[in-house]
Amino acid sequence: MKKILLLLILAIVFTTNKLWACADVGYDEDGYEYYGLFMQEIVDDPQYYPFLLSLNYAYYASKEDYKLKNENIEEWQQYLGLSYDDAYYLVFKASKEDVDNLLAGKSVGDSLGFATSSFTSKYKQALLYLSYAKYLEPYMMITSSGSDSWGYYRPEDAVSVDKLNYSKVISVLERSWNAESDKELKLRYGYQLVRFAHYNRKYDEAIRYFDKYVEALNYKPAMYYHALSQKAGAEKGLGDVMKANSDFFQVFVHSKNLKESALTSIKFGDNADFNNFLLNAKTQKEKNDAYLLLGFIAFNNPLNEIEKIVAITPDAVQAKVLMMRAIKFLENDILWRWNYSDKEVINDKRYPIIKNETRKFFDNTLNLAIKMTESSTVKDKDYWEITTAYLLFLDKRFTEAKKYLNLVKKSDDIYSWHKRYLAMYIDICEAPEITSQVETYLFETYNDVFTKSTDSDNDNFYEEFFGYKSKSFIIDVLANRYFLQKDYAKSFFLSHRITDLEYYPQLDMLKYVEDFYHKTNKNGLEKYIEGRMYTDKVKPDNVQNYIYYLRGIVYLTKGDYNKALETFNSKGYQTRDQIPSKIFGYNKIECFECSERQVVASDYLTDFSFIKKQMDEKELAETLLQLQKVGQKSDEQAAEANYLIGNFVYNTTTTGYYRHVLRFDNDNSFCTKYYLSNEKVKDIFTTGISFYNYPMHYDNPVSLSQQYLQKALNTSTNNELKARIVFALSKCEQEMYDEGTGPKYWYNDSDNILIKDRKYFKELVKYQNTYFYKDVVTNCKYFEYYVSHYK
Repeated sequence: MKKILLLLILAIVFTTNKLWACADVGYDEDGYEYYGLFMQEIVDDPQYYPFLLSLNYAYYASKEDYKLKNENIEEWQQYLGLSYDDAYYLVFKASKEDVDNLLAGKSVGDSLGFATSSFTSKYKQALLYLSYAKYLEPYMMITSSGSDSWGYYRPEDAVSVDKLNYSKVISVLERSWNAESDKELKLRYGYQLVRFAHYNRKYDEAIRYFDKYVEALNYKPAMYYHALSQKAGAEKGLGDVMKANSDFFQVFVHSKNLKESALTSIKFGDNADFNNFLLNAKTQKEKNDAYLLLGFIAFNNPLNEIEKIVAITPDAVQAKVLMMRAIKFLENDILWRWNYSDKEVINDKRYPIIKNETRKFFDNTLNLAIKMTESSTVKDKDYWEITTAYLLFLDKRFTEAKKYLNLVKKSDDIYSWHKRYLAMYIDICEAPEITSQVETYLFETYNDVFTKSTDSDNDNFYEEFFGYKSKSFIIDVLANRYFLQKDYAKSFFLSHRITDLEYYPQLDMLKYVEDFYHKTNKNGLEKYIEGRMYTDKVKPDNVQNYIYYLRGIVYLTKGDYNKALETFNSKGYQTRDQIPSKIFGYNKIECFECSERQVVASDYLTDFSFIKKQMDEKELAETLLQLQKVGQKSDEQAAEANYLIGNFVYNTTTTGYYRHVLRFDNDNSFCTKYYLSNEKVKDIFTTGISFYNYPMHYDNPVSLSQQYLQKALNTSTNNELKARIVFALSKCEQEMYDEGTGPKYWYNDSDNILIKDRKYFKELVKYQNTYFYKDVVTNCKYFEYYVSHYK
């Protein structure tokens, strides 16, 4: 009975994220920024997947994604004679109570149906281990208190290793190790001893326990290297970095599941010298892994290490992993669609584009891949042939790319996927022009690529994720080709919806869209592109109305009120919310979030009977035309008319209270998508390579406001009106200043806003006997400051 009680303490390894306790986890320079297209899983060895470059993760993918089996469970599977799933459930899912019920002969759920009475009898010792392991496991956490913190935040009352009685647990584990005769179970006792001491920061004891209870067994399955990882963590805790790195390297070489944590522990250790791994390597696999790590830390040029690996082992997986890293580095530079500077001269703007600074490395990578396809010592030539085909595609050498692609014999899912998409890339890119015949061929040949949704519930992670990325790149390539051959509407709608035109409405672009919309006898690909334009707001039956609306707004912004009215008179004109007559008024105070009644004042509106209190855009255009007609005279009413037009134009600039009216927005809330850029946009039709980065910009017509206001000032003889005009001109002056120097913020003790040298503030002082002057000096803090300091 006493022996049975002692044997309750056997513990199993739970390889969870707690294994990261040995690693200094930080920002990984390899992650986050890579636009990967070539599917790296053709290396076909999941234990090395973490060392491929990624798009979204610090490492390539999570264990759940690449389905790497747990080596600890595989050993339990073999030991207990179970299936992998049953062993996994018993170790990771079953509760301590479940295991205790098995030992007591009580009933358990269906998930443990494999545990018959004969199974329980045969493996009683292992089940006793599991029971106690499930008791210990919740405590296998390192606290974050004290100066020797591991960087984890845990509440003071959190369950952690220091909540257990150290001496008692160690005593039980040692006696159990001595009592057990089975080498497999003794090893697991030893692992728990090392881990428990390590997590308690008793580093010397952890190393001593490893030597006595693990190394002495002379038995090195996967669990041995889990224990060695704990020993290396203890060595690192003592500051013995060289020994720790050496042991972590052995873990890296021999463990499938601990490669990530081992590398991270080495990588962030002090004075890590990867060359020492080469000097101490005993086997070729160890040498290959050492070269892999050297290539990993110098990830931008791993070609030297590849050469050294393949010189001895031409089909080594480590060489393929490093080649994939080289390709991902190239993809980041070649395919990353945000990577092209306006200052860079690109003669051939067709995707893919290899920049001059990338050429040497690209050529070296391609030459190495071709060399491997021609080597008589290479057995797995499919890998190197499809790699060569892809690199040749990136270099626009399409005929050669197809030759190598046709050499690929493998037809499993991954290779079939690659061959099909690469063939499609080539078909698109090698065509001199995307004609109707080419469109028909592409849509008929690759119809499933265009029409397949990647938002399904399919469990095939790679098909869904990489299928999406490949389709996205195909769309980018097509959009690039259409753009270069001036099929601007097709190019735009491959990456945007029609409502995206609101970000930067242009008359030329609206014409291209209109022509494409009305094109008859569209082929299948054109119908597919057309289908991408629609939104809930703009459906097929109101596209033309929407175009009229956008075009009319553009004309209003440009001050061409005749063409605006002509457009709004078009059949089916689409209107929006009513526009108040106060759009011809002026701000008493600067407050975008305040109500119109609080902010906006209006004068002279009653002098023009045709100005309605509420208008749609068409009526607004009619009103502006009538005001223009009055403003052509040379009397006081003409001055009022031009003043009102000037107010309207200013009020629809980026700093006007009604700026949203001509910007397709619901209100004037600051920092919405329509106010993000005031910079002048270059002609994207001649300087761009696609519409992917369609600019967010809207013409700011402040100079037009100045023209109308200056005309009003030149005409008027009424000081009250002239005071109003001069104040309106001062606001235009400020906005022009902001556009030239960037946003300014005003403080009483500085001149970070245009005040001291403000021309129209100086002019406004001349009208200090007017009622308007007395009002504005009270409400406008900028002007009040000017009067009190510079008058």
